[in-house]
Amino acid sequence: MTGNMTSQPTTPGGATNSRLWTFKPAITTNDLKTGTFFWGDRNVQMFEGRFGTLDELTISADASGTDGSTISASGRTQMPDYDSYSITSISKAATAVVTVGTHSLLAGEKVRVVGGEMTELHDLVFTVATPTATTIELSGINSTAYTTYVSGGTLEKVAPVFPAIAAAPLISGASMQMWLDTSSNIGTTAITGRLISAEHVIPVNYGYKHLAVGPTGALTYSRVGRGKRSITTRVTLELTDLDQYKLFENGTYSKLRIRHNGDLIETGFYHYVQVDTYGPLNFTDWGELEGVNRVVTFEMQSQYDSTLGADFQIQVQNNRSAL
Repeated sequence: MTGNMTSQPTTPGGATNSRLWTFKPAITTNDLKTGTFFWGDRNVQMFEGRFGTLDELTISADASGTDGSTISASGRTQMPDYDSYSITSISKAATAVVTVGTHSLLAGEKVRVVGGEMTELHDLVFTVATPTATTIELSGINSTAYTTYVSGGTLEKVAPVFPAIAAAPLISGASMQMWLDTSSNIGTTAITGRLISAEHVIPVNYGYKHLAVGPTGALTYSRVGRGKRSITTRVTLELTDLDQYKLFENGTYSKLRIRHNGDLIETGFYHYVQVDTYGPLNFTDWGELEGVNRVVTFEMQSQYDSTLGADFQIQVQNNRSAL
């Protein structure tokens, strides 16, 4: 999410290790984040998009379902524009070595040789191995008997190496917790045995700027800005009393905390993703649970909280010392 993050996790009270990462949006600065996106099937074809933005992040959980909590992301990236390098030599050796100028190719990425006299390599896709500042090896290619390279040709990157994926624990919808406070500090008043589902929709509201770049420039957005944005949290509760409904009727400013719990890290401490949202409750819908109980769905669109200095906050507790 766009916002400030502590450079290292803090230690929760009573815990042994530092494990709590805090993400809080900045209100007075336009601290936009961009990155490189990877997608596709690692067994078929991977794509890499640069200058990517995460437009919306959704976290959802349902205690009445059989699935774990889910996270989904949507965003935008510039179209893949893979690098190409002028070839200066290709060796005739047990493992072919291609020499180019300074490059940024990584081991495992896919490249194609276009042109040059070593015709046996033309328009085939190879895996990069043992890259140096100016050379790469074509993994598994014995070019000893190939046509001698003299000059010309380019080396084109056609697919990136896919970054490693960190293993993560399963977070169950049935393990959720909820707190709803008004005058007390957030996380004081627990709502137990009534929470059915929760969903958080976190938009960034990027604006994409397409500026003139001349006849040789890339025909895509070149800058981004950010418009207004607020998080929306929806909760569905079993309605055993009207306390929460009265908060809606009275337009009471409230503090809603939802904690999505995973497995145990150390005694008393679990993996979790915790979302704090501040603002008035809005009624959205009546429903029923298994035909026997009335349920109600509330929605909260975040508003600025003077104590927090922001309109929402996300905290992630895990067993990692670095992100």
